[in-house]
Amino acid sequence: GDRLGVPIEVWQAGDVIWQSHQLDIPQNLVPGTYWIETGIYRLDTLERYRILQEGQAVSDRLLLTSVEVKP
Repeated sequence: GDRLGVPIEVWQAGDVIWQSHQLDIPQNLVPGTYWIETGIYRLDTLERYRILQEGQAVSDRLLLTSVEVKP
């Protein structure tokens, strides 16, 4: 989903932003482990914001959890 609705420019330290999404699993999805991930980007440039760890950019996405699809 691409609909945060809260510009990152107004975020402040300690803010909590909550979204809920329904994930529809296609019937023909190949069994295996899949990752649910998230990220944000600037609407004007489509440039993705980097994830920082100890002040160092480590990624442009955050892995949330894995999902196991079984036959």
